Amino acid sequence: MTRIPYAAWLTVLMIALSGGARAATVDVNKASADELESIAGIGPAIAARIVQQRGIRPFQDAQDFVQRVRGIGQARMRKLQAQGLIVGNGGVMIIAGQRRADLTRTRSGKAQTTPPSVGAR
Repeated sequence: MTRIPYAAWLTVLMIALSGGARAATVDVNKASADELESIAGIGPAIAARIVQQRGIRPFQDAQDFVQRVRGIGQARMRKLQAQGLIVGNGGVMIIAGQRRADLTRTRSGKAQTTPPSVGAR
């Protein structure tokens, strides 16, 4: 009888308890509509909006994505990122509680917050 090493059993147990391996990453700037729809929370309508906006110009980061794709807010973006959706070079998590109008860009392209009176419309 062949003995299976303890580490192998431990690995199998950890995968089983975690619900399987993590989903593959899907880059919004490269994925087809079908690949985008493989992420829970992205249906045909959202996938079409993503492809349409990406055709105008690639998404720079998660904040750019949220601002340009109608139907995707901060909370949904966090859930999509947790499932493997990436934007640009891995994306940037949106700061909890920030409103879209409060996020602006500096000359270097970094996001910065502005007072609501300046960023609000």
